[in-house]
Amino acid sequence: MLSVSAILTGCGSDSSNSPDTPELSTDYSAVVLQAVFGQGSNVAISDAGDLSKMVQGYYAESDTNFILRSDDEHFYIIGRDTDVIDKYEPKNPGINQYGPGYSLKDAGQSTTSRVHDMAFISEEKAYLALYGETAAWIVNTTARNSADFKTGQIDLSAYVAADDTQSPAPEMHTVALYNDKAFITMQRQGDTEQSYGYPRSAYIAVIDTTTDTEIDVNTQAEGLKGIELDIINPINSAISGNQLYVQGIDYYGGYTGGLVRINMDTYEQTIIYNATEETGSISDVAIVNNEVYVVIYHGWKNNSLAKVNTTNGSLEIVDAYKNLFLSFIKTGPQGNLWIGQGNSNEDNPSKLIKLSKTDLSIMDSVNMDLDPIGLSFVTND
Repeated sequence: MLSVSAILTGCGSDSSNSPDTPELSTDYSAVVLQAVFGQGSNVAISDAGDLSKMVQGYYAESDTNFILRSDDEHFYIIGRDTDVIDKYEPKNPGINQYGPGYSLKDAGQSTTSRVHDMAFISEEKAYLALYGETAAWIVNTTARNSADFKTGQIDLSAYVAADDTQSPAPEMHTVALYNDKAFITMQRQGDTEQSYGYPRSAYIAVIDTTTDTEIDVNTQAEGLKGIELDIINPINSAISGNQLYVQGIDYYGGYTGGLVRINMDTYEQTIIYNATEETGSISDVAIVNNEVYVVIYHGWKNNSLAKVNTTNGSLEIVDAYKNLFLSFIKTGPQGNLWIGQGNSNEDNPSKLIKLSKTDLSIMDSVNMDLDPIGLSFVTND
């Protein structure tokens, strides 16, 4: 990592010492965020059709707390600790279009906002889920300066529990989009003694993206307007048609996580998988050919890929990806399953793997300098 840092002059640099511009010849680029705590992080870019063309080492940082999101031809690097967002495109990765980065704090704000997700409503409009704040941001992605970036906000303070004095925020985490609606998951952790680990009901707020107002989907009862989840601590989600799959995991010793399916038209919720001590918890979810795949969490750097039987909730482990460090699974733009594999030992180095959507055979793979922790796809138009 030191050698990578030495040749970079920082985010947005177009220095001649920066990595070469990647060769892009198919429809999509794969942009990978890679990191190892204590070593740092950087971004790798490759033509999604040929991972041998991957160029690694962009935007090297000593910090590792970043997320990566993309929309059409642009990708965005968001610092959870730095509260700065940068905007790039693979065909010209040396130029930060938000240079030197737009602030993710309100004027006078001293605490970090901790952005956890970004969802793109239109060519100019996006929502930001801020874990440490009580309102989601509405932003103009085409803004020419930081002052014009934030255009409004969506108040979700009603979801802060009365006894949550240690982390008085609803802990927004992910945003899923469907038919002019945004589904914002909220973990709702914290009480009077600690800011995490409290097993309170999580919720999803449903937002009308044309008016930026919350829809009351709980009209049969008083209280909060959103969907009360049958799992706690929602982490990842995936969409198949009008169905939203939301995965939760209890990292604090219990088994109250699992997987639920929500009909985004009727808001009906179905429990697909219950985590128990015998079955294990799950830490990610992706959809391939209308089949639901999850990552089983056995322990730190010990995971397995499995297919979910959505009828009876059983899991079928994929033997080729058993007891590995699986950092994420993600559905690609052509329906393939992509896997991030972290370095667990010398026989299993850090890799990015692209699998066939028909039989999960390996179509392409490439070794990574650090552990892949995020993946986005960008069009090469």
